[in-house]
Amino acid sequence: MRGISLPINVIVIIAIGVIVLLAGIAFFMGGFMPAAGSISDTEAWSRGCGMWKLKGCRKADFDTITIPGYDPFGTGSWANLSVACSRTFGTDGRDFCWNKCCNLTGG
Repeated sequence: MRGISLPINVIVIIAIGVIVLLAGIAFFMGGFMPAAGSISDTEAWSRGCGMWKLKGCRKADFDTITIPGYDPFGTGSWANLSVACSRTFGTDGRDFCWNKCCNLTGG
């Protein structure tokens, strides 16, 4: 009795199909991209601005508001609202950031 034989082409096509299928599964499960260790600058600014508003928008609090999950430099420690404003708008000015966040007429 003769065994079933498959041409080499069919075996190669099946192997490529399996590899593509596994790659697709890995992509959708996050296997190809590293897990996000930090939120984006804009999202950090938005969260930090909300925290600043909850604290009463005092300019003295500007440098003390730490944004959980915001690590733009990859140091393992969370950055503050000053860094988020600087990276989002390209300025270090507390007054500019206050106007963007807390001044309802100029924000």
